[in-house]
Amino acid sequence: MGGEEDLPLHGSRGAMRELGAAELQQAIRDEQLVLHYQPQVEMATGLVAGVEALVRWQHPILGLIYPNHFISLAEREGLMGALTRWVIGGVVRQEQLWRDAGMLVSISANISADNITSLTLPEQIAELLADNKLDPTRLTLEVTETALMGELVTSLDILTRLRLKGMGLSIDDFGTGYSSLSQLHRIPFTELKIDLSFVSNMTVDAEARAIVKTCILLGHELNMKVVAEGVEDQRTWDLLLGLGCDVAQGYFMARPMPADEMLEWMRNR
Repeated sequence: MGGEEDLPLHGSRGAMRELGAAELQQAIRDEQLVLHYQPQVEMATGLVAGVEALVRWQHPILGLIYPNHFISLAEREGLMGALTRWVIGGVVRQEQLWRDAGMLVSISANISADNITSLTLPEQIAELLADNKLDPTRLTLEVTETALMGELVTSLDILTRLRLKGMGLSIDDFGTGYSSLSQLHRIPFTELKIDLSFVSNMTVDAEARAIVKTCILLGHELNMKVVAEGVEDQRTWDLLLGLGCDVAQGYFMARPMPADEMLEWMRNR
C-alpha cells in the first residue's frame, strides 16, 4: 500500500507506541484514511504516464501515519481485505473526480499477499469499476515479488483473472524476491518495477547499476513496461534514460501529494 516512508511513530508526548486492530478498524470505518499520489513520468517524453496511490492514516491524535506502521497490523489482524477495498474504492472515486475536471490519468494501487489469494477479488474490483464507468485499463494493481513468491500457486489464477478483466498487473520491488524466469513467464504481468534499493545506489555502485540494467533488459524481453522507483537526482535519471528505462518515479520529479495538489501539479506540467 506504499511503504516508501520509514518514519517513526510517536504519541502525543513523543513516546513510541503501538497501534491496535480496533483503531485501524475504526479508521477504515470512519474515513480516517487518505490517499496521496506520486507521479510516474515517461522518460522518453517527460509526460506523466500515471500516478501511484499511497495510503496514509490521518489519526485524530497522532496525525499523519505512514503505511509502514499499519500494513503489517492489517495483515496480522485480517484487515487487508477491508483496507484494500477502501483503497481501490478511493482510487476509483478520485479518478472520476479527475476525469470530471478534464484530467485523464492512469492509477496504480498496491495489493497484498492476502489479496492475491482472495477468490472474490477480481469480481469485486470489476464490479466497482463498472459501477463507476472506469476503464479497467486505467487501473494497474501492484503486487510485490516477495508476496507473489510466497503464494504462487493460489495467486496465479487470481492474477490471471484480474488481467483478463482488463487491469494492468505490476510486479513491485523486483529484484528482492528471487523469482524464476519460468514463474515470471506464467503470470501475465504488464509492468516491472525495479526495487528502489538498486535504483538509489546505481550512481555509486556498479553491481546495483548492473542489476538495474539486467532488470530493464528482462522486462523488455518479456514485453513489460519497466518502471524505476527511487529516482532522486539528475544523474540517476540520465543513467536510467541511457539504459532504456520506460518510466521513472521518485522525489526528483515529485513527492507523494494529496489529490488536489496532484491535479495542480499535472496541470502545471
